[in-house]
Amino acid sequence: MKHFLRLFTLVFLHLCISTTIYAQTDDLSLPLFNKKMVMARNQPLYNFSKDLGLLSAMKYDKLQGDDLDSLNGRYRTYTPMVSEMANPMSLEESVEYEMRAAKKMGIDGFKFIFYVAGNRYYIDKFVHVINAYFKVAKKENIDFKFSLALINAKNKSFRDNEIQRLLVYRISELFSSTDLSDNWLKSPDGRIILFTQKPNFIIKDFWGIKDPKQFVNDPSKMKRIGDAYKDVAAKVGERIAFVYETSHPGSPAITNQILDNFPAVSANIYGQVYQPNISSLQKVCKSRGREYIQEVFADLVGSQLMVKETGKKINENSPLSKKISYKNTFLLVPGIKLTTSYRNLLEESINREADFISLSSWNCYDEGSQVSPEVHHGFSYGILLKYYKKIWQKGTSASVEETAMVSYKQYPVASMEAGQIELRKGMNYSSYEELDSIEVITILNSEADIYCNGNFLASGKAGINVNYAPLKMGTVKVTVKRGGSTILKIDTEKPIVKTPLRTDWQTNSYSTQDHVMLSVMQNLILDKEMENMKRRFLIDASQQSLWRLAAHEKFKTNIQNIQKYGDQPEKYKQLSEKAKKEYRASVEKILSEFDYQIWIDMEDEAEKNVGITDLNAPLLGTVIEEYNVLEAN
Repeated sequence: MKHFLRLFTLVFLHLCISTTIYAQTDDLSLPLFNKKMVMARNQPLYNFSKDLGLLSAMKYDKLQGDDLDSLNGRYRTYTPMVSEMANPMSLEESVEYEMRAAKKMGIDGFKFIFYVAGNRYYIDKFVHVINAYFKVAKKENIDFKFSLALINAKNKSFRDNEIQRLLVYRISELFSSTDLSDNWLKSPDGRIILFTQKPNFIIKDFWGIKDPKQFVNDPSKMKRIGDAYKDVAAKVGERIAFVYETSHPGSPAITNQILDNFPAVSANIYGQVYQPNISSLQKVCKSRGREYIQEVFADLVGSQLMVKETGKKINENSPLSKKISYKNTFLLVPGIKLTTSYRNLLEESINREADFISLSSWNCYDEGSQVSPEVHHGFSYGILLKYYKKIWQKGTSASVEETAMVSYKQYPVASMEAGQIELRKGMNYSSYEELDSIEVITILNSEADIYCNGNFLASGKAGINVNYAPLKMGTVKVTVKRGGSTILKIDTEKPIVKTPLRTDWQTNSYSTQDHVMLSVMQNLILDKEMENMKRRFLIDASQQSLWRLAAHEKFKTNIQNIQKYGDQPEKYKQLSEKAKKEYRASVEKILSEFDYQIWIDMEDEAEKNVGITDLNAPLLGTVIEEYNVLEAN
């Protein structure tokens, strides 16, 4: 209650007092970033907690393993690896894992997706999870930064200043509840840096503007947007640097107008299609002495289902989503040649001397853009990020851990319409014909020979090498030899097939670091879990080691089985049940009969966790009336 009264007083004063109580700096050209860093978008509810995790979006049986008649508007084929590492955790344990795992993959901070006009109870859950990140980062002394990706949206019922009012309320709420933590991303002079999406929607008059010439011909429009954000900062009562996301990176006139009113500008991921536009943006930023932000996206395979006959989007859990047959739906998928776009954008970060890298997502699985360890993408995207990041920050990769990676689609472009859910071609980043290939990447310290499926592919040099082999049915075998000896080897789990049993267009990636990274990631959880088991069952170091081995074997087996049989849910579930029985049999040998039964009861209870079941329901213990006080008349 004290927290609510404090927040209410803060917001009430800011909304009622018309004079500026804390002036926003007028010097927009002050440095924005303390150092070169990578931040990734984070969907707060995609965490593996029993408290505030959307577990239905995290577990195989509700994703690729779900019944095709139960899709409800989304077709999801991903499976986050964390869901196979352990049972759902506490919220604090879950967010600690996400931070530590992200750091292992080369990420320095999260930009939390924040739907400004979202359902109040839905956003309440975001706030609670975000607060947990700040709390745990401080408690565990994790060097990690946070910001917000403020997403504005139209709402016909909104009054002229409604989005502005919501921005003030929610930003104030988070600043207050986190006590302006040092973990906020801040400029050298102390401004808190926040990112925007559809920033022009803050002015209702601009909702209908589609022609950028209206901004070019009337600079007062952009000034009104800038003034609206300055007003938000003034009412929040803190110094804030808003980064404006432009939909027109190729227009120097608009970019200059933005920089007349905002300290920095970024381009959305779709703006990366036409590189001359991004080059134009970068040149204006540099000429104005402003930091350049490079947007980088991994893969892009959305989960949004469409109606075949009309092309209409099927809103998730809508009446239409519940009655339409999956046979009458399709997915739009872009033409992205495996990791090519991702690597090219990371290279551009170096070539364009970017000051900051904004990564499409850590865990936005619904977009297929995840860098978080997942059964399709594995660890390859993190390995590549760390390689390029080192060059970007230090100018050289110097000596590297030699690595081989292989990426491919499970079936040819000609079979896109097969597999239950039809795939249709969307935005072209590269021609679809180029997707019919196996991509082999090596990172080497000296020259070596590269083979794919027994055939010589190329002689690799020191540094990164990218080669392609024809798409061949079956599993993929990659070897790298030096002086006649094999130094790197990959045998993939998922076979390439002529036609799919079930639609799955995610890029599959494997690397020679996978077996080590699997252990590294799971140990982030097992370290604490074994500590808990030590206190609960008084097990010694030797018993803990045996338990770790059993848990890791179950995890590794399930990941391999999803990769191999994920498109055959019944078969995978049988294999998963077998792995669970073998794991429990191993633990039974470690514990006494009495302690084992206690543990089994705990496991059975933990497996019943369902996490969030209603995104739009009030949080338990929420004082609903508090919103009525803050709502305008």
